[in-house]
Amino acid sequence: MLEPHEPKRVQHIIQGVVDYGLPAKIDQIGIVHQIYGLFRDAKPMSDLFQESSKAWNSWCVRNSARYILWNADMVDTLVRNHAPRDFWWLYKHARYTVQRCDVARFLILYMYGGLYADLDVFPNRPTYPLASLGLPKIPARSSRRDSEWEMEVVVATRGNHLLLGIMENQVHEYK
Repeated sequence: MLEPHEPKRVQHIIQGVVDYGLPAKIDQIGIVHQIYGLFRDAKPMSDLFQESSKAWNSWCVRNSARYILWNADMVDTLVRNHAPRDFWWLYKHARYTVQRCDVARFLILYMYGGLYADLDVFPNRPTYPLASLGLPKIPARSSRRDSEWEMEVVVATRGNHLLLGIMENQVHEYK
């Protein structure tokens, strides 16, 4: 079981990717996304977050992939200019600021595709597959299961219509 602030390793992304049968090339991840700064509190990134960012950036360099660390202004602009209807409202009026990251990760993947990883997750594989839509299994936080599906890492192809469905569901859930 992981402690709350222990860095998470992507344990089973290759074996645990859920591919919902949408056509996708058997390809490797070409872009990795992470988000920091949505709280707009001007706090510097923690050591853990800096290490994660550096690890994913290094992974991208080794794999000829692009790394983007999204900040609040970048995410605001993306949501304002490219989100489906009602999404800007959802993003700006999220009850908790951390919910903005939930909103943003799916829009980022819809627009660009690739892999999204929270800043407490580290790469531990030489390559990761690009699936139409995939979630990894990580060690369970409760003793009832040995692993569970998580949103801390999401893999998706650009323009995946299932991401639009997830975003629409978020609008209805958060309102």
